Amino acid sequence: MPLLFVTSNKKQATRNKVSKTCHVSRVTCHFKVKYGFTLIEILISLLLILAIIVVLFATSGTFMSSRKSNLQGFAAKIASCEIEQLRKTAFASLPASGAIGAPCNSDLAKLPQAAAERTVSDYQTDSDIKQIIISVTWVENNASQEIKMDTLISKDGL
Repeated sequence: MPLLFVTSNKKQATRNKVSKTCHVSRVTCHFKVKYGFTLIEILISLLLILAIIVVLFATSGTFMSSRKSNLQGFAAKIASCEIEQLRKTAFASLPASGAIGAPCNSDLAKLPQAAAERTVSDYQTDSDIKQIIISVTWVENNASQEIKMDTLISKDGL
């Protein structure tokens, strides 16, 4: 019996599922080419795509909440630094209302479109007690955010 050599396109054979049936009595071979993907292959690929999308949404939500928390932390650090600086200052030397200064405003650049100000006023019409409000504002996702801290400083100490 003569040897039968069958050549086929290698690219087509790797892309498609090819089933070969040869009859020994005849010297003919028939190839059945099946195009496309099976249902299982499609379902597995959809499952993988959905898993990737879920992971991306979960991490983006975590990133947004982490960023918001970091910005709030910077603002709280600025406000508490200014309050501590004012507590170290003598009562007669307390500054007037206005923007906060060094060294507390060094972290202000870490907040987007940030501003920090100090409001000094008499507490309930008592000139021996000052109420100090520190307000730090910034813009996040086109929305204004604000942290306020206040303290009382008296002539005789805390």
